[in-house]
Amino acid sequence: MNHIIFFLSLFLLPSLNLKSQSNTYASEELEIINLINRHRSSIGKKALKIDSYLSRIAYRHSKNMAYKRIQFGHFEMRKRLKKIINRYEHFNSYAENVATKQKTPREVVESWLNSPTHRENIEGNYNFCGISIVCNPQGQKFYTHIFVNGTP
Repeated sequence: MNHIIFFLSLFLLPSLNLKSQSNTYASEELEIINLINRHRSSIGKKALKIDSYLSRIAYRHSKNMAYKRIQFGHFEMRKRLKKIINRYEHFNSYAENVATKQKTPREVVESWLNSPTHRENIEGNYNFCGISIVCNPQGQKFYTHIFVNGTP
C-alpha cells in the first residue's frame, strides 16, 4: 500500500516540487536521506529516521524561503527549535542544513559534505531528521534538512 501511495505522489505533486503536509515524500527528498544515510553508514554512524513532524517544520521553512517570507538561511531557527523541544519528550540537540543553488539531491549532499559545518551536522550524533524541498514559481529549489537527537 505504501508503495502505491508513494508512486501516486510522484505524479500528483506538481513537478515533485512541493511536499504535502502528509507523510508522503518526493523521490528527491528520499534520495537526499538515502545519500546521507549511506555516508553516515560509511563512517560507522546509525541511519537517521525520518520524522514527519520534523519534515513539516522543514517544509514550512523551505516554503518561507522559496516565497521570500524570510531570507534564505537559518532565520527564525529559535521558533523551529521551540516547536521541536515541545514535541520531543527527551530532547538533546538540533541542527539544520539549508541549500538553494543546487539542482539535484547529489549536488546538495556533496555541497553539504564539502562544508565543514554542514558535514558536522550530517555526521553528528542525531537519530531523527526531517526533510523538505520546495520550488518557487521561478523554478528555484529550497532544501531544508533538520537533525534531532531525542525521543518524540
